[in-house]
Amino acid sequence: MENGILKIAHLSDTHFCKSYCGSNMESAFAKGTDPSQKLRTLLQRTVKEKADCLIISGDIVHEGCEEDYLCFREIVEEIIGNRMKVIYVCGNHDRKEPFKKGLNLNCPTEAIYYVEYVNHYRIIVLDSAVEGKEMGAISREQEEWLRELLREDYGQGTIITFHHPIVWEMPQLAMPVSRELADILTHSDVIGMFCGHTHSNNATDFQGIGQYTADAMAFGMDTEGDILRFVEKGGMSFYRIQGKKVSIHVEALYENVKVLSEIPLQELLKLMH
Repeated sequence: MENGILKIAHLSDTHFCKSYCGSNMESAFAKGTDPSQKLRTLLQRTVKEKADCLIISGDIVHEGCEEDYLCFREIVEEIIGNRMKVIYVCGNHDRKEPFKKGLNLNCPTEAIYYVEYVNHYRIIVLDSAVEGKEMGAISREQEEWLRELLREDYGQGTIITFHHPIVWEMPQLAMPVSRELADILTHSDVIGMFCGHTHSNNATDFQGIGQYTADAMAFGMDTEGDILRFVEKGGMSFYRIQGKKVSIHVEALYENVKVLSEIPLQELLKLMH
């Protein structure tokens, strides 16, 4: 731990299952590397990097089963132990009650939002997942809680994490932002927002606040014409935050990208509505 510095490991879209047999991604994962192997590899890199905390920004399991969360947490605890704070975020593939039980989260509200404190930084978790929907949204309840929490600056500053990005080149993957939420964020000590969902690492800006998405661990996505391809591409991001300066290092799992499956892009876009 370096004084005044926060080292964040950012893992996202792990889409974990103990077994993909019978799932809608069975054929794709049969062609790729076992996700539990990928998870172990990236967690070991996290330990090597000596991060202060690990943010896992949603779609932690693929089908929302409690036993998958339990297995996922066992692997995390086996490798990470008590070396760093692990921060779990709910995504659109997650299911809230199994998520809480399987990951042993004591969250009294239906939506999964809470706050952690690491190295004199405040890390706020919001829940952008809407059960049964691909699209994300931050509820009015969370906005009111967030406004009250951010009335006073904290220590070195605040980090916010949620699953769906606010800004993205494909608007269908971004979530709408109310005027209330935009006002709360821009009049606060928030340094950066850490997201997933896009299966692609990126750094962009929302009204002066940095937004950082991480590669998916499970698989990557790209398009060729009107075809969406699921590819054997994965990784995670590491950040070094000092004051308001954020430095980024991306760890990739593969150099060569193998196509796992393909679908018409319109099929994905239909799910966004």
